[in-house]
Amino acid sequence: MQRRNIYLKIFLSIFVVILLFGCSKKDDKKSNRNDDIRKVSYNQSVSKEAKKKILAMEEITDVYAVNTDKDLYLAAKPQHHERLQLAQLEKKMKLNLEKQFPNYKIHVSLDKKILKLLSDLEGNIKKGNVNQKQVDKKLEFVKSEMKSDI
Repeated sequence: MQRRNIYLKIFLSIFVVILLFGCSKKDDKKSNRNDDIRKVSYNQSVSKEAKKKILAMEEITDVYAVNTDKDLYLAAKPQHHERLQLAQLEKKMKLNLEKQFPNYKIHVSLDKKILKLLSDLEGNIKKGNVNQKQVDKKLEFVKSEMKSDI
C-alpha cells in the first residue's frame, strides 16, 4: 500500500510538471518577418496600362510588364504568323509606349526567355514576395539579357 502511494505521488508530480511546462506561455516562435528588408515595391499601375495598350494590338496574344520609377520593361508573345516580323512589331510596340509614357525609358522584348523572366517577376510582385532591391536586381538581369539578344 505504501509502495502504491509512492508511485502515485511520483506519477502526480511528473504529471503536474508536464502540465506546468506544457501550458506555460512561450514566445519562442520564430518570426518569418525579416525586419531589415521591407517588402515595399513599385506602383505597377503604369505597367498595367501598358499591358492593356499592347494587348489591344491584334498581333499580340500575351503580355507581361514591370515598371520602376524610371523604366518600363515589357515582354510580349506575338501570334505565330507574326514571328517573321519581330523587329517591326517590337519597334511598333516601343513607339506606342514611348508616346503614352514619355517619362519612362521603355524596354520591349518578344523573346520567350524575357517573357518568362518578367512573368515570374510580375507574379512575385503581385504576391509581395520581393522587395525593391530584389526587383531592381532582377530587372538589371532582364535588361542585360535583352541587350545580349541584340
